[in-house]
Amino acid sequence: LGVPPSNRLTTPTTPAFPRNVPSR
Repeated sequence: LGVPPSNRLTTPTTPAFPRNVPSR
């Protein structure tokens, strides 16, 4: 998705980064 690391931190619900979502 070409999203910066700062952006994926703001969007933990991103399915592209499931490992960033401890809720799942």
